[in-house]
Amino acid sequence: GAIYDIGFELYQKILEEAVNELKADEFQHVFDQSEHDITDLFANEDISIELDEDAYLPESFISSDTDRFGYYKKLYNIKSNIELNELQKELEDKYGKLPKETKNLLYVVKLRSAAVKTGLDKIIIKPNKIILVFPEESNERYYKEAFPIVLDYLQTIDNANLKQGKLRLTCEIDIIDRNEAAELLWKLKRSMEFIEV
Repeated sequence: GAIYDIGFELYQKILEEAVNELKADEFQHVFDQSEHDITDLFANEDISIELDEDAYLPESFISSDTDRFGYYKKLYNIKSNIELNELQKELEDKYGKLPKETKNLLYVVKLRSAAVKTGLDKIIIKPNKIILVFPEESNERYYKEAFPIVLDYLQTIDNANLKQGKLRLTCEIDIIDRNEAAELLWKLKRSMEFIEV
């Protein structure tokens, strides 16, 4: 009964998070971390990506609500640039030239797939700037195990400015273009692969 009330996908996600938390905390000694991607410990599937422009699949591009919903679902599950490029090609082959809003959406998905395992809570893209929003300070594990690696990486970037706000730590980085923002996030993700637990 409870599964039907909250929906199977949400139930599955909650169950998966609970199992991962148990593996990472109470039963860490049982599970050999070398068999798992350590960045999964800091993954934030709900990371927010803010862009100053509209990012969606217009009805004028994909008229079927069902097809649009199906593509949104596929986009949410993208894990790599290869998958994203394949889906972009599929959209172009099936529907033609991509409208600006769809290109923006694909860019947001590209950023999300790079950033989801970094532990960040939010990415804000402004003209010539990317802002990384870190988790709340109460996330002790992140700040003990992941943040030192993140900080080491950020120190290699000349114009990275950490700022402590009232609630969150942020990092503002000047960028030349949107592609630089995506590359920066992929490098951050790769640097976190060296975290030892």
